[in-house]
Amino acid sequence: MAAQSLENNVVTRKHTTVVDTKFNLVDVPMWFSSLNVVALTNNAFYGDRVDQESPLFVNDVLSYEAPTDLSQLYFKNYTAGSNCKIVASGVLLLESELKRLGLPSKRD
Repeated sequence: MAAQSLENNVVTRKHTTVVDTKFNLVDVPMWFSSLNVVALTNNAFYGDRVDQESPLFVNDVLSYEAPTDLSQLYFKNYTAGSNCKIVASGVLLLESELKRLGLPSKRD
């Protein structure tokens, strides 16, 4: 089996919302060894699966370390109608790390 290249595991997801409801950047588990999230346009709220809300202001950077599942984070407009743009970029966990940690494989 060929070794995975780190450059193949760098992923960026982005979304500009046009409604004021919560949204996720991905719908399936996507585990990262490191992840940065930024609000590029307009402030936002962010939270996790238990609906905790915290403000994320324009150009603030949220940094997460392994293991972090992007599908468990949600975002929404800080102000109704403001159409925030969220960008998340990070390094996916390698398959060997997913298995070692007992996490579902990206390919399962």
